[in-house]
Amino acid sequence: VFPQGSLETKEYNLTQVAKGLNLSPDRFFVLAALLGNYLLTEQDLNDFYRKLGVTQGHARVPPEVFVKNIATFVKNLSSVDNLDSVATQVFGSVLDKRAPKLKQSVQYYLNGTKDGFLRYRLQAT
Repeated sequence: VFPQGSLETKEYNLTQVAKGLNLSPDRFFVLAALLGNYLLTEQDLNDFYRKLGVTQGHARVPPEVFVKNIATFVKNLSSVDNLDSVATQVFGSVLDKRAPKLKQSVQYYLNGTKDGFLRYRLQAT
């Protein structure tokens, strides 16, 4: 028996998010991955966060500063199409054991989009 509870969801206007972060929506997948999730955890990303200056020990900057700094990093990437290059900039090497997790995480978010889902479905058939 599962306890009853509630689930809160939020819907965001992605055009406004893009304006607020000064980030092109085609880079949201990398941003989302670098914010961390069950595939690419905060622990996996701690070195990257320290390099960006968004964590110091166990302390973290306020969430809006945290997200803005990571969005700025993503915005300044020359390309988000070459995930090997992104992994090298994030982890120092494409051979880092976390690089495949980054790729998997980006793909996870891409598959959650209409275009990404349709592309994935077409390849699977």
